Amino acid sequence: MTNSAARTIDRRPSTRPKGHDLSPRAVHRRVPERRGWRRWILSGLAVGSFVLTLLALPSPVAAQDPVLGTWLTEEGEAKVRLKLCSGELCGFIVWLRDPLDESGQPDLDNLNPIQSLRHRPILGLRMVHSFPPEPDRRGRYTGGKIYDPDSGRTYSATITPKGPNRLQLRGFVGISLLGRTTIWTRVEEEPSS
Repeated sequence: MTNSAARTIDRRPSTRPKGHDLSPRAVHRRVPERRGWRRWILSGLAVGSFVLTLLALPSPVAAQDPVLGTWLTEEGEAKVRLKLCSGELCGFIVWLRDPLDESGQPDLDNLNPIQSLRHRPILGLRMVHSFPPEPDRRGRYTGGKIYDPDSGRTYSATITPKGPNRLQLRGFVGISLLGRTTIWTRVEEEPSS
């Protein structure tokens, strides 16, 4: 091949679209196009962070959690109000069929294994605690504890909503197979005085 053949200019039409010159001057001229990408990325990040902020806010759906409210125990002896307490699901005894003992005094937590807690009235007692505020993927609340003032024992427990007006509670020691299941029924909230 001669020098003159090597210097011939290729006259075939370019397959590159116009404006795709890769010379340093051409790259410098395309800086506004790169800024467009930066804007696109920054606006995407801004929109993403806005959406995450909205998702983090408490929604009306979360406020209507199926377990929150007042529940009548299976035996009809007590009403327990389940609510959120410092980021966990908890429950307090708000009504007793027989709130007084034989002497006419408020019924006390006499069977509590901790001597210093035996003077507490059962009415107002925190009976449910340490449950996560949200159910697991199967719709159950697990990992919490239920205190039974009739025996003075605390059990590991799961709470499973069974429709809008029924809760299944399973209290157990060790593993769930060694336990007892009870059903609570939703009752109307009593007006605050």
